[in-house]
Amino acid sequence: MTFPAMPPLPVPSTPPRPKALDTAAWLAIGGTLVGSVGTVITVFDDEFAAQVVRTQQGATEAEIAMMTRAVPIAGVIGVLITIGLFTLLALMFRDGRNWARVVFAGLTAFSLVRFLTAAAQTNAELGLMWNLADVACCSAAVVYLFQRESSAYFQARMRRPR
Repeated sequence: MTFPAMPPLPVPSTPPRPKALDTAAWLAIGGTLVGSVGTVITVFDDEFAAQVVRTQQGATEAEIAMMTRAVPIAGVIGVLITIGLFTLLALMFRDGRNWARVVFAGLTAFSLVRFLTAAAQTNAELGLMWNLADVACCSAAVVYLFQRESSAYFQARMRRPR
């Protein structure tokens, strides 16, 4: 006696990824790249490097010269780490990871507060325009991430069995 095969269990389907998530990911990556260009331009400015080095007290002239050459290198390393982190977050929230959406929103809020604090100073620099573009793009990405269709997608992804 043979028994018929058991029918496969129904797998809950995930709705298709909304276009808003793709837009948010591209805005996040684009904003990060624009902000990174501004940071690289700033750290290669000799006056900026000298200003950073002047904060070191008791340094000899040789140490000051060495630190002045190290500022751009440290800036580029920081920019590469930032690009990597934000690109990873963008790819993760695009894939439906809710934690990446929350972390990205938190980092964007921190960047917004930092930008507004810098812009409120009486001698705000023209270099802040790079940061403005970065904050604007990332803020727009956060808006897209928390739209109704995006939130529904994240909730459906969280209910899906792993």
